[in-house]
Amino acid sequence: MSGVKVFIADNLTQKRGYKLLARIIEKYELQSVEELYEIREEITPLMRGQATKQRLQLIKSYIDSLIRFTAQSTDKAAMLPKISELLRSMVIELMTSINNSNIKIRTLSGEIFGRISVLLASLDALSQLL
Repeated sequence: MSGVKVFIADNLTQKRGYKLLARIIEKYELQSVEELYEIREEITPLMRGQATKQRLQLIKSYIDSLIRFTAQSTDKAAMLPKISELLRSMVIELMTSINNSNIKIRTLSGEIFGRISVLLASLDALSQLL
């Protein structure tokens, strides 16, 4: 993951880096939520500034992967603490993007909040959204 720092340092390639990472998360068959958590932990310190459309697409890819994991899992209660921790870090960024002046960013963050509610509903944990 150390090669990712090169992408994040340059603003021009930062866009492509987020797009590439989102595609990797969507296309590759990750084995567990822990793998997704490790990727998130490596990338989070490198993210700076306001939320962009590409970063929100990356968060959307994370949520879609989490929805796939919960659909395949038999022990959803064991996954809930790790998923909740992942969601907390994402919700903070989504809340700031809801007030963004760009309509595309506001719309995308609203979509992602809808997907988060679907994810929490599948875990019978909608009360944690409050």
